[in-house]
Amino acid sequence: MAGVVAERGLVSASLRSAGWIVPDAQANFVWLPAGDGAAPLAIALERAGVVTRPFPGLGVRVTIGTASENDRFLTALADVVQRPEVAASASWALPAAADAVPVAAWVDRLDAVECRLHTHATLHRFGGLTDPDPGGTERWDADQVWAHLAEFGRYWLAELDRVLDAPGPGPIPFGRTKSDPVRIAAIASARPDAAEVSGPLHTVQYEAVRRAIDALRGRLLELTLDDWGRVGRHETLGDLTVAEQLQHFHIGHYEEHAVQLDSLVVPR
Repeated sequence: MAGVVAERGLVSASLRSAGWIVPDAQANFVWLPAGDGAAPLAIALERAGVVTRPFPGLGVRVTIGTASENDRFLTALADVVQRPEVAASASWALPAAADAVPVAAWVDRLDAVECRLHTHATLHRFGGLTDPDPGGTERWDADQVWAHLAEFGRYWLAELDRVLDAPGPGPIPFGRTKSDPVRIAAIASARPDAAEVSGPLHTVQYEAVRRAIDALRGRLLELTLDDWGRVGRHETLGDLTVAEQLQHFHIGHYEEHAVQLDSLVVPR
């Protein structure tokens, strides 16, 4: 099963890099959201020696195989998608071609910061306090940083869903500010009087972070172009596009706290 998961990740990443956003896969296949182009795409792939399972009007299911089989599929797909009888980009239900580039970039950043946080959680010990946040006075130890990381992911994903799922064109009110009592309580629960060097590795908090990042990745990979055009209205930051929300509250937020943890690592 581990081999299937690894190959599935490689195939999905290759598709994104080639300009084809596909939903986050959890089974032994990847889903090509080809819409009305599902049948001609499946026929073209079969003629190229790749057997798939088409769902006319919806998409095509491609079973993950061996590395060589998956490479053959990717090569065949690259060859057939531009054919006039296939014209996959015209019917693809998710961002494709040039529209896929920024989506893939967000996912790549999310994968990279998840890797950084995993390294911090499993290998590093920490000491000291962070620098004050820009324009503020908050200084945290590593336990407080991890407590905040473990709390905010699910919160902001729910707020993103609020913007994406609301009826009407928006802007949709969403979010909270730094004075939010739930945010403050989560940070305060992290033993602010801990010893200079924190003791246990932060694997429990990281597991909550990992689950939230997985959920965010899955959500990003199912957003349509219309979804990317949605706008939310924050109490202090004003109107924000989905991309701006990702920078302020999601991926950029994870990156900000990864930098804080960088600064607190105690050399071995």
